[in-house]
Amino acid sequence: MAAEVRDEFRPDLLEGEEILWTGRPEPSVVLAGADVAVIPVTIWLGSLAIYAGTSLLRRLPGASAPSEILVPLVGGIPFLLVGFYLALGRFIYKVWRKKRTYYAVTNLRVLALTKIRGRRLMALYLEEIPALNKSVRPDGIGTVFFARSPFIASWCGNTGMNCSTGFDRKDFMAFYDVRGAGSVYGLVDGLTGRLSAEG
Repeated sequence: MAAEVRDEFRPDLLEGEEILWTGRPEPSVVLAGADVAVIPVTIWLGSLAIYAGTSLLRRLPGASAPSEILVPLVGGIPFLLVGFYLALGRFIYKVWRKKRTYYAVTNLRVLALTKIRGRRLMALYLEEIPALNKSVRPDGIGTVFFARSPFIASWCGNTGMNCSTGFDRKDFMAFYDVRGAGSVYGLVDGLTGRLSAEG
């Protein structure tokens, strides 16, 4: 699998750039640390959305005019879809997205590639990494953060809610749910430390 992931990045490498590590997010990790706070909120919002949607759709049997049919359909179905996404859909989206995501550390940059509606590459030069942090579980799977991010961005970043938040930018860059996260952190820390010493 490592060779396949390396091949994904070949078109994106700069002259003299060498891949030192590749990985992918672990699809079996569905819950993020932020879900402790997110799940109660999404259950509440999802329940409200489902209640509003079903309340509107209940008007359909007694509707006679076209406008009395259109309002419940146009208003009710979106509420139901939002409620479903918040309660369950975001976890499906998260697993689906992970299966299309690739990570790499090179001698020059950290790279995150997502293949959804084409190729989307986020790249951050090692010398531009403003902060390096990690969060590692006992089994070694964890997240390596390459930037200081606003609270709301880090809160939504790995919950499946980032599909509509616009937080997939390099100033919030992270390798989410990777195996051997401590080793990845150590590799990048060593590379950035060497650059600082040379500078």
